[in-house]
Amino acid sequence: MATERILVQDAIGGFAPGQAFRAVLLLTYSFDGGWLEESFVPDLFDRPVTTALVIRDRNAVVTEAPTIRYHRVNAVYSKRIFHSKLGLFIAEDRALAVIGSANLTRGGLERNLELASVFEISPNGGPRGIFQSLLDYVAGPLAREVTGASDTSIRDTVVALREVLQGIPREKERQHTFLHNYNQPLWDQVLKALPHRHVAKVSIISPF
Repeated sequence: MATERILVQDAIGGFAPGQAFRAVLLLTYSFDGGWLEESFVPDLFDRPVTTALVIRDRNAVVTEAPTIRYHRVNAVYSKRIFHSKLGLFIAEDRALAVIGSANLTRGGLERNLELASVFEISPNGGPRGIFQSLLDYVAGPLAREVTGASDTSIRDTVVALREVLQGIPREKERQHTFLHNYNQPLWDQVLKALPHRHVAKVSIISPF
């Protein structure tokens, strides 16, 4: 049985052709480094990558991979489960974000039914607000999750994204909102964003 192409591979394959990656940041709960080394990393490093970092939950490492092409670090700041899934790819003048439910495992990227949204900014425009929120998240609470050599990767990611944002035009109207629950529950933030805090019906699609 043939496996379907991985969404993240499709997304990065057509992103910023001819440009190197200044920074790549991957967040996951479960991490299968052995499988990732065979199936995902070759595509990722098909072009030059200045810095790449994976942050994962310390209790969900399936296998480790003996590679020096990217840094791997366990989330250490929060005492809760680190369940975030994000792929952030920063090129010379543009950035791509994949936000969804898939872990960096064979199940997450090949076998399971997963959800993801893909956002891109470039000098032609895009959802600048999403990436400004991602910058605040990476530079703020996420940066506290890493120590040692990975600090440099986070700082390089912040610098690269900040410089890309300087060349992106402002949105006329913000269409998307990025939320995290380091400081406030997600549902409280959703209610705050509603015009009258009145909900007649809610449909929630919630990957575990």
